[in-house]
Amino acid sequence: MYQLPLSAGPRVGRFRMRALIAAAIGLALAFALVLALTELGTPTGETSPKPLLTTVPPHP
Repeated sequence: MYQLPLSAGPRVGRFRMRALIAAAIGLALAFALVLALTELGTPTGETSPKPLLTTVPPHP
């Protein structure tokens, strides 16, 4: 594992810990958002019976 030189001081460790905590909070929020959207489910409704055009119509 990589170790910082002693001249880096204890402040570097605090910044790394803050970054780790911020990343964990962001990951938890993203996971909560995915769960909330999953709970909502798919929207109710029907698909259109008219097919989509898949080719370019001829030029007049």
